[in-house]
Amino acid sequence: MWLLIISIIGVAIALLCFSTIEFEIKIFVNNAENYLFISMRWLKGLVTLRYNMSLGVDSKKRWRLLIRKTDNAAARETPLQKVAESIKRWASSAKGLKAVILYILSVVRIPYIQLHMSIGLYDAAVTALLTGSIQSLIYILFSYAKTRTMIGDADINIKPNYAGNNITVHGDGIIRLRLGHIIIASIKALKIIIMDKIKAVIKNGRTASYTRHNAYHHGEY
Repeated sequence: MWLLIISIIGVAIALLCFSTIEFEIKIFVNNAENYLFISMRWLKGLVTLRYNMSLGVDSKKRWRLLIRKTDNAAARETPLQKVAESIKRWASSAKGLKAVILYILSVVRIPYIQLHMSIGLYDAAVTALLTGSIQSLIYILFSYAKTRTMIGDADINIKPNYAGNNITVHGDGIIRLRLGHIIIASIKALKIIIMDKIKAVIKNGRTASYTRHNAYHHGEY
């Protein structure tokens, strides 16, 4: 009886690990109007989370990031400066987690991605220069991503708009990742973090020991 229960639990855990988590990301920008919509679906939509993020200014003209959960009227505002500081800290931590990031990129599946951008500024020469620069950057990033990640259908169109004076962006994409891969990546990351902590403790211990040793020989003890 116990063997049957353990077997059922084992099969259930295995099925969960092989289950897919799907992220859908939509981006819309039209000058000051903007939003980033993120939807997460797991177990064929049985578990769903939806968030809507946008940039705006408060009464003191300070930039803020507004985060809303679409099934909840409550919204959370964060100063853009704090967002930039958080990104900077994350980027600093990500340097030590390069192997984990590369692992995630190798197992991620992107069946569909779309990016349409129209760029129009006050000057035709500036418009052409900016459009060409963004085209080059996007295509370089996309080419690199294709070497690391399996990408399906891609629709990328970046064009100048010499008749207008606005910038519009329409982006849409789907990212799929198995729960088991997330668990493996979390274990890898935890292992790296623990090893870094241990190395830091050992290094600090050696530094303290060296300081005491020098102080002893200089008659400070």
